[in-house]
Amino acid sequence: MIGGRSTATLRVAAHHADIWNMPGGSLADAMERSARLDQLCAAADRDADEITRSVFVRATCTRRTLTLDGLLATARRRLSSVDKG
Repeated sequence: MIGGRSTATLRVAAHHADIWNMPGGSLADAMERSARLDQLCAAADRDADEITRSVFVRATCTRRTLTLDGLLATARRRLSSVDKG
């Protein structure tokens, strides 16, 4: 696993990572960084699908999402509109 968002880190991930994690940021930023990783993989002659991607996101529990099921349901609703490409 390699974590980070800079182009230099993504370049290392393109060559060596089996998992890439982006620590925080917005979903739009994560999608842009993921697309950049795809480009760097292509330049390294590596199949970008070989790299599992993850994003660290902050979750805030409220009365409505106090349970794990409630928190997951909220996350799924918010992520359902993200274009997964």
